[in-house]
Amino acid sequence: MIAAVLALSLLLQDSRGAVSGQLRTIDGVPAVNVRVVMIPAPTGGNTVDDGLNYFEPYFELPPDHTLTDNDGNFRLQEVVPGRYFLLADAAGLGQGTYYPDSTSMKGAEVITVQAGFEVDHLDFQLKVRLGGKVSGKVKASMVSLGPRTATITGGKLEDLLEVPVRADGSFTFGHLPPGK
Repeated sequence: MIAAVLALSLLLQDSRGAVSGQLRTIDGVPAVNVRVVMIPAPTGGNTVDDGLNYFEPYFELPPDHTLTDNDGNFRLQEVVPGRYFLLADAAGLGQGTYYPDSTSMKGAEVITVQAGFEVDHLDFQLKVRLGGKVSGKVKASMVSLGPRTATITGGKLEDLLEVPVRADGSFTFGHLPPGK
């Protein structure tokens, strides 16, 4: 039984691909805690120019998404092989920057993900500002508390956002969409 589960797990892993890269802000510094999503691209002869009768972007539940780390790096793994657009946005509304340097799908590059391979060095820079920054400080001894994270949700955020609390108690959420 365990061998069958392990074999199925290895088969599923080999049937998926990955993408990775680094995202920078409009000012050229690492974009921290920015949502990066893979959006299915049209297949066959259909393109974004054909209109929504032939191509409907799917923003509500993208097939894979992640948040950039403190150095702006991202990695999406377990991506089903196929054709995708790569989008960096804060609110999950499909508004932001498409790889490599467009604010719309028309200028986006289609990324083809193959099973068992990683498409790396998908480095790009935001074309728009993605909202504000929220920071604060925990007024307690972090030595006593140990490693902690700060969490924020609500408004137009689709997921909980978590950032590490530093040893001095400070934390920062970058690029939050407008809202409560």
